[in-house]
Amino acid sequence: MVKYHLSHRTRASTVLKYLLIGATAVASAACLPSESRASEWGCQVLLCLSGDWQGTPSCHPPVHRLIAAMKDPGFSWPTCPQANSSAARYGKYEDC
Repeated sequence: MVKYHLSHRTRASTVLKYLLIGATAVASAACLPSESRASEWGCQVLLCLSGDWQGTPSCHPPVHRLIAAMKDPGFSWPTCPQANSSAARYGKYEDC
């Protein structure tokens, strides 16, 4: 049986090569569009409109985008799949 011993320099270069390949794979995956990005705006709108959006600076861009979109013909409400809500609905309150 032949034993193969790597020198310290060769071992370090191999580890560095695999780290570089791993970092490249992670960076490439982060650049790809994901489904959650497509619905992110709908979820932001849902969260912002459930509270005081005017008092929350991070809510200003998504709500202003919503207001601008509402002016367009054929407007449809953005959805948030994580909230199990596929469309805007109206639910009548029970009579008192």
